[in-house]
Amino acid sequence: MVLTCLEQDIGVPIVIEVYHMRSDLSHDQRRSMMFSENDAAAQALWAADGYEKVAEIASDDLEFAWRWTNNVDTSWSMEPHASVTVTAPLHVFEGKTYGRKSSEVGDIFVRNGVRYVVAMVGMRILPETSPQP
Repeated sequence: MVLTCLEQDIGVPIVIEVYHMRSDLSHDQRRSMMFSENDAAAQALWAADGYEKVAEIASDDLEFAWRWTNNVDTSWSMEPHASVTVTAPLHVFEGKTYGRKSSEVGDIFVRNGVRYVVAMVGMRILPETSPQP
């Protein structure tokens, strides 16, 4: 078994939790997250249960977690990488099962208790507010 850098340092497995904006949000709510670097909007959405936990990634690498929660060659949630545990149900419409959407600007990754919001380029730390219910 290969340990990640953080596992070696603190002796516990590292898991990145991935939260996507809920699909039932209004167009304006999603747009406010996707086209601005508005920490207040992300904090308000987080506090209002506007995110859904979709995956846990057995890694301390945010870029790795980003890659494996995006639909590149196939559906990340229907054929997950060995390090990915899908935590949200897949979508079923008219008897057909569909995978989850890719991670996008405004989604949140939580590593070691620190929240990172996906930005237009990279990720940035989201300042502390109340925890996700």
